Amino acid sequence: MLFFKNSKISRWFAYVSLWAMLVTFFSCNNPSLSEVVSDSGDTVEITDGFDDATGSLPSTWTSVGGSWQIVEEGDNKVLQGTDTSTAFLYRNDIIATDFEVEARVKLTASGYVGVIARYMDSKNYAALHFKSDGTLKLFVKYNNSEVASDSYKLANFSKDTYYTIKLIVSGDEYRGSVDGTEYVSLTDSSPIAKYAGLYMYNDTVYFDDVHISASGDGSVPSDSGSSDSSGTSSDDTSGTTTVEPLEIEDTTVIVSSVSELNSAISNMKAGHTILFTGTGIFTDSVYSISDKIASAEHPVIIKCDPIGGATFTKGITIKNSEYITIQGFNFAGDDAYTFIKISQSKNIRILDNSFDHSAATSAKKTIVLAGNLTDSVEIAYNDFKNKDCQGGYITTEYYDESDGTGIATNTWIHHNYFYNIKYAGSDSDREAIAFGDNESRDIETNNIVEYNLFEDCDGENEIITVKTSKVTIRYNTFKNCYGNVSLRFGNNHEVYGNFFYGEGSTSEADGLNYETGGIRIYGSNQKVYNNYMYNLTGTSGYRMPIIIDGGSGDHYKVQDSIIAFNTIVDCVQGIGLGVNYSAPPLNNTIANNIITGFNGQLVTITYGDVSNTWEGNIVYAKAGASAGDIPTANNSTTIEPVFTGTAPFYKLANSFSAYGDYSAILTDDIEGGMRTVPYDVGCDQYGVSGDRTYLTPDDVGVRG
Repeated sequence: MLFFKNSKISRWFAYVSLWAMLVTFFSCNNPSLSEVVSDSGDTVEITDGFDDATGSLPSTWTSVGGSWQIVEEGDNKVLQGTDTSTAFLYRNDIIATDFEVEARVKLTASGYVGVIARYMDSKNYAALHFKSDGTLKLFVKYNNSEVASDSYKLANFSKDTYYTIKLIVSGDEYRGSVDGTEYVSLTDSSPIAKYAGLYMYNDTVYFDDVHISASGDGSVPSDSGSSDSSGTSSDDTSGTTTVEPLEIEDTTVIVSSVSELNSAISNMKAGHTILFTGTGIFTDSVYSISDKIASAEHPVIIKCDPIGGATFTKGITIKNSEYITIQGFNFAGDDAYTFIKISQSKNIRILDNSFDHSAATSAKKTIVLAGNLTDSVEIAYNDFKNKDCQGGYITTEYYDESDGTGIATNTWIHHNYFYNIKYAGSDSDREAIAFGDNESRDIETNNIVEYNLFEDCDGENEIITVKTSKVTIRYNTFKNCYGNVSLRFGNNHEVYGNFFYGEGSTSEADGLNYETGGIRIYGSNQKVYNNYMYNLTGTSGYRMPIIIDGGSGDHYKVQDSIIAFNTIVDCVQGIGLGVNYSAPPLNNTIANNIITGFNGQLVTITYGDVSNTWEGNIVYAKAGASAGDIPTANNSTTIEPVFTGTAPFYKLANSFSAYGDYSAILTDDIEGGMRTVPYDVGCDQYGVSGDRTYLTPDDVGVRG
């Protein structure tokens, strides 16, 4: 049912029939005539209770994605929307600038539901929505760049319940309410305008009693990246928000105070090296580095001289910028929640900095990479140290964007020193590195973590948690770290060439080598090979040297994966299969690993399956240990591997030929020595050497 409330419109009712005929006649050659365009100052109101016949929608609604239909719900009729990604539905008979959009909405699963205004296409619109956990969010997108309010979590929220959600847009002001109470707001001047309607993501949702009040003629400036009604943008918005590149001036700008630094940031040009020569502690706020587009040939470098001479207590924000380097500063104190936040930016380098959280009294994050337009960030030769609070050292955060990947990609983290995250028992969110969340698990990010030293990172069960797909973790050293590298979500990861070892006291929580772990695996098509593990003391199903886990709920069983050529020496346990969850791992290959030790059970199979292949493994239990559940066919429990060298790294003293052909994934050994046929079992190829070994503090961080 439609109701039009407007003094001018009421005078037009006598001409409705004539207008309809004109629209019908001309709409084939000029579809825009079928849209109601209000004059400036007028207000048009539409209410739709979806009381039409069940089935498809009236022609006044246009969908962009999703499946939409009117369905019966008891004695009422409502609109049902279903999609596994993002979908929009807008009224095509009103074009306007300012809106009030209200609807009763309900979600049923784990997605989002909301309303939209000023919708032009999937890269330009405003939306108010809430998630399945009751988190309310208001945001504006312009050329795929997002400005968002603080989120608000609704109390006593429940799914399968209708809530009345309302978005008010007037000028630069955006306000959002639920059931008559305003919770979120923001101010934004992005030049967008056009349609209003409904919004959903990854759920089956329901709408009823939609009310749209609209005014303004819907015009936008010509540089808005506007689109036609098909939803195809007229501008290329594949990168950051459109910003003119900086002028080029290859020169050095010397500053000695934060005020001078802020002036240099405001006036920076591509090619500037801004040298900060001040020393001591600086408590003033540094300007946001926003809309600064430099180039590979003429980057902007903001560098402390001497390295480590200045300490900032406030954070730095980099947004919608390219080819910016932050180098050589200390960050410390309790003032900043995040020391460096990077969003919608590319080719940012964070080098030779020290981040010290000794003074933190509440949750803090060190470096945050936010959203889906952040790409190719390099974080290298930094020190991250002394954390006794929640918040990761490096976090890539998934943003619920309507399109794009939703999370930072091609992040390169290398030669950093991650040190001293305090043990906190059952607390969480204390990882050294955290990639994404469960909503980003299918996004291939191509992140690489290599040549880093993790020492005494004891914050929780996960040293690194991976919740995206296609991440590589290689050539790192993990010393005395409680917990493990956790492939928690996602597929197609590779973990190889890493050293894990423990030394020192093991008897209590503050002991250096307390419950130290290795690698925990979930998901499909994972490759874990060429890793070395020595003297690890983890005993639970979450901290064994290698855990090939089963599935339950949002823990996805390991399948179609390869766990091969790893060496486990003198650890309390060895390899565990299906040790935590009852859906057994399937179709995995566990091959050519060496497991030997004095303690515990070297192989544990709790929930197994005949589809898993065990071959070529050498499992040798010394006095005090047992081989455990290793299948006897094509594996050995009687061959004692002989090693040479000193702790923590022992190499093979003779050759033990591997079983099968693994040349497709394996070309060298853990040291970088080339493997030749026949390959040797374990991570070390007998008789060859390379230039890789376990790392020390002198190899990484600001000393590296």
